[in-house]
Amino acid sequence: MKIDIYIYHLISINQTTKKLLHTIEILFNFQRYRTRDNLFYTYTRQLLKQTIDIVYKYGNYNETLFIINHVLRCPPGIHQWATNFVRFLLPTSLEILCSPMYIRYVAHFLATLLFPIKNRDIFLQNWLGENGETIPQISSLPATQNQQQWMLIDADGQERAALLRWDTLNEDDLIALLNQFNLNYLMKILFSLNDQQRQQIISYENTVRILAILDLFVEILCRGFDTYADSQYKTFHKHIGKMIR
Repeated sequence: MKIDIYIYHLISINQTTKKLLHTIEILFNFQRYRTRDNLFYTYTRQLLKQTIDIVYKYGNYNETLFIINHVLRCPPGIHQWATNFVRFLLPTSLEILCSPMYIRYVAHFLATLLFPIKNRDIFLQNWLGENGETIPQISSLPATQNQQQWMLIDADGQERAALLRWDTLNEDDLIALLNQFNLNYLMKILFSLNDQQRQQIISYENTVRILAILDLFVEILCRGFDTYADSQYKTFHKHIGKMIR
């Protein structure tokens, strides 16, 4: 098909271009429409993987965050197919980890995952329900029509209300996405230094910088408690707490 030829041509260039990013944007838009043709999803997601691989191989920090922003604006259930599209770029040295450019990248990566997802409802306005109905407008419906409420039992045996809604990601999605942030690797770089590296790096200035980086990480992680404050995210809250600890 012509679309295959066009996309394979973009991939063969081995660089991130505006046309490639626009193609990825269109492929993500396809994921925001419901269809009973599962082959359509399989085909378009395969194309997404091939094009996204090019971005992570040749793109810059901002272009990888472009991918993550589109993943977050897909319908709930992205942990089943899109987790691998969210890739945290790892530093190869302490110097890179402490560089202003990489610190900004880490801050933006975490903030993208944990801050409120801007205009998510607009991106999903064409999402169709199982019977073909358009997703209800949240602001225009009474509470009884706007959301279905179910009573679930959590891991502690306590009942909790869970709102089944399309305007936010579910807990499995959030946990899967946050797991892509490899905090353990960063801590290993920070604290697994040999004696020579300690003498070269552990100065007053660098110590303050490292503490500032850790404080920034914790501050952004804590924002996740505010963004997803509903009780249905109880396990996600515990997951954030373990990372902070």
